[in-house]
Amino acid sequence: MINKWQNIVNTLAELIHVPAALIRKVELPYIEVFRSSESNNNPCKVGDKEHLAGLYCEKVIKIENELLVPNALKDENENKNPNIKLGMISYLGFPMSSSTGEIFGMICVLDSKESRYREVYKKLPLSPKS
Repeated sequence: MINKWQNIVNTLAELIHVPAALIRKVELPYIEVFRSSESNNNPCKVGDKEHLAGLYCEKVIKIENELLVPNALKDENENKNPNIKLGMISYLGFPMSSSTGEIFGMICVLDSKESRYREVYKKLPLSPKS
């Protein structure tokens, strides 16, 4: 299963042309990188763990839906996001839920440049609506 998830994030990063595609798991009050794409310029490593507070992923959990941030630097609600320190200013993420509906993590892509992420990417079978 881990190899399949690794293949998913590697394929996403290649398909969408981003430096980082991740599967993150929630272990409150932390979030951990469970799988990270093996792509160039990816600052996120498997096992990286940080407080959930203030991250894009925290909002995915709160809204229980996809989150799109084209450019955090231009967004007054996101311009202090900790991912900016890693150079990751754009984000598209989807919650991952158990069969009971509990969110246990998310799958996301991050980029160092502004991105609106084409609609076709949002139609990938990653969203709970897919």
